[in-house]
Amino acid sequence: MLVAATLASSTVACTGNIGATDVGPAGAVGPINPGRVVAHRLNNVEYDNTIRDLVGLDLRPSSAFGFPDDTYVEGFDNNADALTVPPLLFEKLESATDQIVARALDATAGSAAVRARIMVCDPAKTGEAACATQILTGFATRAFRRPVAAAEVDRYAGLIAVAKGAGDGFEQGIALALKAILLSPRFLFRSEANPGNGQMAALDGYERASRLSYFLWSSMPDDALMTSAGAGALQSTDGMATEVRRMLADPRAAALVGNLAGEWLGTRELAVEQITLPDVTFDDDLRGAMATEASMFLGEMLTGSHAVKELIGAPFVFANARLAAHYGFPGAASMGTTFTKITPPDDRRSGGILTQANTLTVTSMRDRTSPTRRGKWISENLLCVVIPPPPPMIPPLDPQSTTAPTTVRERLAAHRAKGSACNGCHQYIDPLGFGLEHYDAVGRWRDTDNGAAIDATGNVPMTNAPFDGAVSLAADIGADPRFLECMTRKMMTYALGRSLVDDDKNGIADIQARLGSSDGALSRLVELIASSPAMTMRTGEEAGAP
Repeated sequence: MLVAATLASSTVACTGNIGATDVGPAGAVGPINPGRVVAHRLNNVEYDNTIRDLVGLDLRPSSAFGFPDDTYVEGFDNNADALTVPPLLFEKLESATDQIVARALDATAGSAAVRARIMVCDPAKTGEAACATQILTGFATRAFRRPVAAAEVDRYAGLIAVAKGAGDGFEQGIALALKAILLSPRFLFRSEANPGNGQMAALDGYERASRLSYFLWSSMPDDALMTSAGAGALQSTDGMATEVRRMLADPRAAALVGNLAGEWLGTRELAVEQITLPDVTFDDDLRGAMATEASMFLGEMLTGSHAVKELIGAPFVFANARLAAHYGFPGAASMGTTFTKITPPDDRRSGGILTQANTLTVTSMRDRTSPTRRGKWISENLLCVVIPPPPPMIPPLDPQSTTAPTTVRERLAAHRAKGSACNGCHQYIDPLGFGLEHYDAVGRWRDTDNGAAIDATGNVPMTNAPFDGAVSLAADIGADPRFLECMTRKMMTYALGRSLVDDDKNGIADIQARLGSSDGALSRLVELIASSPAMTMRTGEEAGAP
C-alpha cells in the first residue's frame, strides 16, 4: 500500500534535508499538460459494479469465478498501466459471461424485471430484426458507455443468424450477441479518442462521464449522467460540479469510500492483520468495528462540508458499543451494535484518521507498536515523502529485556546507537511515529510502555514544528503545505488511474491554488479534480499506441 517514488511523492535519500515540492502562488502555475492514460481495463471492483448496474444483478463475478488479483501501483489497484488481460483472466471472463447472460435472461434465476431490462421488445410483435436492433442498441450503448453506430449493432445482430444456423432460436442468438458485447474490448476497457501525437484535446461528454463515474462510483454512468453527457452539460465546470455533488450523495459513492478506506487507510490489510497481545481479543467483531469507523469517517468527510485538514483533526468519531469500549468511552455498554457519530469525552480521538484504531493497528507489529512503521505511513500517505526500503542484512530490534524493561522508543534509540545503516532514514520517520506512542498496537490509549512514562514529543522533519502527542502532531501536519499537496496527489492518482509525472506539477498547483488551503472542503477538492484539465482533456500519442 506504500506509495512509489514518482512525482506522486517526493523521495528522501535519507542523507540530507527533505525538499519541498515547488508550488507557486495562486494563479502562477504556467501551462497545464493534461497527460494521457492508456486504455483502462476495468479492474475487479469496477467489473463487478458495472455488471451489477448494467444487468441489474449483484453477482460479484470476480469473486465467484476467481479472477486474478489486480496489481497495486502507488497504493491503488486501478492504475491502467498494470491492468493487463492475462490469459487466465480472459478464461475467467468467458466463464463469467456465460453465467451473467444466462442469469440475466432467466426470469426464474433472476427476476422478471432484470430480464425485461434487456428484452425490451417482443420479436413476435415487432419483428425479429427490428426487435434485435432495439435490444442490442440499448444494451451496447449502456455497456460501451456511449451511443453505438448502426454498423456496430448490425455486427452483433448478425450473431442471431449464426445461432439459428446451429439450430437455436432468436433468444439464443440474442444471448450470443450479449456475450460478444460483454467480451468486447469496448466493454472491458475504457478507451478514448486519440487526438494525435502531442496534441491536446477536450474529451467528449461520454468520455468525461466515464471518467467521472469510475472515479466516484467505480462503475458505469447512470442514465442521468449519460443524459448530461449527451446534452453537453459536462463540458462546463459548473456542469461537472453539479454531477459530482449528485453522485457523491448517491449510495454508489460507497465504492469511492470503500476503495480509499481499503487501499489508502488499510482496512483491507486489517482483515488479515494478526495481533497477539495477551490482553486483547482481536476477533472479527473488533476488526469489523475498526474498519467500519474508518469507512464511515471517510464517507462523512467526502459528502459533508468538512475541511481537508479535518482528515487529521476532527471533533467526532463513529463508534458502536464494541469500539467505544475498546476506546474506553464512558457509557459504551449502552450503545449497541449500531454505529453512531459521537463527540469523544476528551481530545485523545480528535486526530481524525491518525487516532483511529484501524490506522494504528495496521501500522503496528503483531505484539507491539512500531514508531518506524507509523512514521513511514505518515510520511508517505500524508506528506507524500517516500522512504526507500531498508538495506539488506539490517539487524532486528533487540528483544525486550526482562531485567530492565524499556520503552519501544528507548529500544529504537539503542538500536540506532549501534550505527545502523538505517539511521539516515530513521531520523525522518521515527519522530513522526513517536507522536502516536500513547496508542498501543491496537489503538488503545496508554500512559506507560513497559511501566515507563510515554514520551510522545518530537519535531516534524523539515518544518521542525514541535509536537507533544498525536493531536498536536496532527495539527502540525495539517498546517504543513506538503499535506494539501499530498492529498491532492493521492486523490488525482486514484481519479486518473495513472501515475503522476513531471508534467502534472502545474495541474496540481492549479488545483491547490483554487482550493486555497487545507481549510477548503474535501468535497470541493473532489470537484476541482473532476473538472481539472487532467480529468477533462488528454494528450494524444502516435497512431497505433494504446
